[in-house]
Amino acid sequence: VFGNPFGLTGRKIETASSTYGSRTNSFCNFGDPVCQIGGFNTFAHLTYGTNGSTTQGASFAAAQVRS
Repeated sequence: VFGNPFGLTGRKIETASSTYGSRTNSFCNFGDPVCQIGGFNTFAHLTYGTNGSTTQGASFAAAQVRS
């Protein structure tokens, strides 16, 4: 997931969900106010598509399908 608001509670899906945790990966850019406590940079939330996070996420998802 990208910019998951779960981060505002100091948690990630990976550790918050016993069902899906081991099959997920979270991306939260530094300063993203949607997923980081004290986030201050709205632009940080808009850069997941250009900073390599989507490539990493796709690789992670593909590995989950293959396993």
